[in-house]
Amino acid sequence: MQISLAALVLLLGPPGTTQDPAPAGQVAEKQTPQERLDSIVKRTGEALVAYNVELKVLLEAAGGDHSKIEKWPKPPFPPFLEEAVNAADDYRDTPDELRFLVWTIQNVGTPLGPHGERALVRIEVAYLASAELEVLAPLLPGLGRSIGEERSLDLAAKLEKQSPSTKMRAYAASVRLTKSLREAALDSEVFIAAKIELAALLAAADVETRTFLERSLLPTIEVREKFALGKRAPEITGVDLAGVAFKLSDYDGKVVMLDFWGDW
Repeated sequence: MQISLAALVLLLGPPGTTQDPAPAGQVAEKQTPQERLDSIVKRTGEALVAYNVELKVLLEAAGGDHSKIEKWPKPPFPPFLEEAVNAADDYRDTPDELRFLVWTIQNVGTPLGPHGERALVRIEVAYLASAELEVLAPLLPGLGRSIGEERSLDLAAKLEKQSPSTKMRAYAASVRLTKSLREAALDSEVFIAAKIELAALLAAADVETRTFLERSLLPTIEVREKFALGKRAPEITGVDLAGVAFKLSDYDGKVVMLDFWGDW
């Protein structure tokens, strides 16, 4: 397992005042909320670096063969996630609470686990109308893998109504539109309305949000409209086992089975 530079930057967070690191769960006295968060972020980053070094050593010892590693080390996140969500409880109903909750959600995996669940529930109860929640907007479309489609759609619907952030509302809308564009019949009012709404979102979105919407939803529309039942298949060319060139249109009017496979 390797960590990208971007992921490491996210974990280490922006520069700030930090104190000497302590193990997860141990907080130095007289820390400000920002110093406390900086400490968690810094120690998480250090633990992750050590974790990746351990993984590298194991893989090198196994000659790169994952199957030879009998016991993988556990990721170091849980203690720090617990510390962050506990810190959020310490600052309940203050502006600092959300910062710890946001960091927790940014760093949980799939599924959320108990600490991520605690953070998400608290956000749902108290912070859906907060502009500061906008930093989580890019995570919203993938949240369904952690919390299930039904809950993800419900959360997105609430954010569409309550969030003051145009960006967050656009990402929330994309969750709802994704379902319609993937599942509704092409000639249905639902599908047509979803396309019209998507066009409006693209026109109003900032560059980052527009790029996300274009990459995540436009291909869905294109594939469905191009390859729907009843549509003429696009041309496919190739060479048969005898070395003779052919194209799909050579078999027009005949039943053809296409078998796509890979070898690696």
